[in-house]
Amino acid sequence: MSFSSTPKTFVSISCFMLIKKYYSFNNIKAVGEPEKIKRTWLSIIKQLCKVRYKITRKYHRIYKDDGIVIITILNHFKDI
Repeated sequence: MSFSSTPKTFVSISCFMLIKKYYSFNNIKAVGEPEKIKRTWLSIIKQLCKVRYKITRKYHRIYKDDGIVIITILNHFKDI
């Protein structure tokens, strides 16, 4: 992962310090090893929300008019 000057990257970097200060980041790979994670912000959000929500993943296909199929993952957060 290359750190560029995008706002999302800046927020992620500044959040890493707060997360390291207040949370045990052994289970949050995006904080401990951010270069191994593609979407660090999503990983952090999911790990912090595990306490309150049960997170399920489902593969989803989006069919566009020009015949292109986009395969993505839907994350569903359910109260515990």
